[in-house]
Order: sequence, then C-alpha cells, then structure tokens
Amino acid sequence: MTFSFEVRGLESVIDTLEEKAPERIQQYVGRGLLELAARIVETVQESMSVSYPPPSAPGEPPHVRTGMLRRSVQIVRAELDEATIEVSAPYGAPLEFGTSKMEPRPFVAPALNAAALEAADVVKDAIERNLGEAVQ
Repeated sequence: MTFSFEVRGLESVIDTLEEKAPERIQQYVGRGLLELAARIVETVQESMSVSYPPPSAPGEPPHVRTGMLRRSVQIVRAELDEATIEVSAPYGAPLEFGTSKMEPRPFVAPALNAAALEAADVVKDAIERNLGEAVQ
C-alpha cells in the first residue's frame, strides 16, 4: 500500500526564489518535503502504540501485536514536489480501509490529514532556515 502526497503551489514560490538563489532553493524545498514525510511516518508509527490484546476498535489505529506493521511504514521516495510513503505489510490496506468482514482501523489517513494542515509551514520553515546560505 503506497501513499503519495504532493504540495501544490510550490512552483510559484520556487520561480520567485530562483531569481535570487537558483540552485539551492529546490534543495531546500526538497528538504522541507522530506521533513514533512518523516513527520508523517513518525505520526503513523506513534499512532500504533497500544499493545494487543485487546484488538483495536473500529475507527482506531491497529493495536501492536508484533510491530511489523509499524516498522513497515517507510519513506520510499522524496522529490522536489512529491514524497511517497509505503506500508509494506500485506495487511496494511485491509486494516486502513476495512474489508467486508471488518471495519477500518485507519492509521495513515489521519496522519496525512494532519500533515496537510502543516505542509506549507514545514516547507516554508525549511526554506527560511537555509535562505541566508542560499543567497550568499
């Protein structure tokens, strides 16, 4: 199960900043997206912190039995305007979305929703932290 997210609107920011710091700005935007992806992975992993038994209730993140699901959440690609996070455990999708016999136990969607609210700030902060170096 793979989730990709894209931050839209970065093109205009990059175009504006490239006039002053052409090569490094893209690098800093990429750093910001990588930082955001890392926060998402951390949030997903932290959401699965309750031990089994008992099993999780519908609508709650899965409880931890072996830790394999939690360990399987990883960043597999990060580029200038897109990052991909993968849940490689085979039972990740049935837990996230449910099945005909089980209600969903979402653990990725809540983290993505929370990240959407802070995406612009994370990227902006990464640029600002490095802007002085970029324009020298």
